[in-house]
Amino acid sequence: MFRAKLHQLLQGRFWLLVLFAIIYLVLLFWRGWIILPLIGLELILRLLLRLTYGQQYRYSLYNYFLVDHPVYGNCFRPHANNRQLDFLICDKYVFRYGPVNPLNLAANRSGRVDFSINSRSFRGPEFAPRKAPGVFRIFCVGGSTTAGNWVNNDETWPAYLEQFLQPHGQRVEVINAGVQGWCSYQDLLRFQAEIVNYQPDLVIIKQGWNEEFIYSSQNLGRWWQPQVARHFMEEKYLFIPPNPILADTHSLLYFMLIRTYFKNFVFDKKMPFTNPKRWACLKQPDYLTAWFDNLVEFARIASTHDIPLRIINAPLLTDFADTKDERDFYLTQAKLPPLKADYLAVAQKRVEKTLKAINEFIPVINVAAPFRQLRGAARLPLFHDNIHPSASGNRRLAEIVSQALTPLKLQATKLPNKARLRELRQQVASNDTAIDKFIDRQISQLT
Repeated sequence: MFRAKLHQLLQGRFWLLVLFAIIYLVLLFWRGWIILPLIGLELILRLLLRLTYGQQYRYSLYNYFLVDHPVYGNCFRPHANNRQLDFLICDKYVFRYGPVNPLNLAANRSGRVDFSINSRSFRGPEFAPRKAPGVFRIFCVGGSTTAGNWVNNDETWPAYLEQFLQPHGQRVEVINAGVQGWCSYQDLLRFQAEIVNYQPDLVIIKQGWNEEFIYSSQNLGRWWQPQVARHFMEEKYLFIPPNPILADTHSLLYFMLIRTYFKNFVFDKKMPFTNPKRWACLKQPDYLTAWFDNLVEFARIASTHDIPLRIINAPLLTDFADTKDERDFYLTQAKLPPLKADYLAVAQKRVEKTLKAINEFIPVINVAAPFRQLRGAARLPLFHDNIHPSASGNRRLAEIVSQALTPLKLQATKLPNKARLRELRQQVASNDTAIDKFIDRQISQLT
């Protein structure tokens, strides 16, 4: 009971901020000291965290699996295996879908899926830098829908893709290069710095959702900058541009105070789908043209190394083509707020429009269309939420991709001329009239 009460207190970080501020002011006016009260509050906080979460209490505040990286901003912790961790962790995506027990170690461990990271910070088993003779090696890059949320190592779509491609007379090795929260720029950096050196025969890109989120989460685009790889704290907790003064700290008190401000007064205040200014982000071209530019550079590097590329049009649980009854069914069963479902449906339309332009130099594998053909209850079990596929959804996605790749005879990537690239970029920067009208109508209703 005592630990549960402490957990509730520590999770209510806004009130913790107020409590610490009051204690600090009392001590400051009482003795006129500055440093000693801060040290005392830091020690009190660490004691409370240790009593609540045990010796490895830091991972009650931070992700365990994601750490800073000098090139990519952040990346998976190498040699991490959640089945081997004998302390509490709170990385939600390494558990089965549903609530996580934050205090009971036995329940915490039993609720974890098989989620392991190899020595090179890729999810899944080890692989040799140089592939074996006769092997067709595929890298799959992307965010959480590629790395896999709430599924075992062998239930991600890259793992299923390897299973589907093996029977076709050639040994295939599929490596999962997805990382939770990554955008196309981080994929590009890793492709350039690492993947090209591992002799890939094909790279499959699955991005789109994170481009918009990374834009809107940074004060509705005001703090956003293209082609920036942010460190762990900046991207996952503070939602700010690179700022070592704010993000690099060993003080837990400082972290919680900074986190409370940016989370409660910036992110939580501005990101709700009821905020018309959040909807206005969907009319902005900047994050889509930045995504386009990253993929052009992706294709340029791939063409230099004779590496074929493919990109996936990601599916979604809800869609504009659904009937009202189907939409209501998905909203009820998946417990989705209607405005969130509408927002993501609009975001998907913008992603598809961008991919239509990109298809001229990176062929698109349209996975979304077969998912749309599944109506009503047939589509529901393929998703955990509106975006992340379940194990069965990953299996279906991989099956569609494998059919598009068979046989494995792919042309190397070739870029259009500069004039055509400028035309395509301009197409990406403009919204369809129907989409703009839908966004304007939502903004008007919410204003």
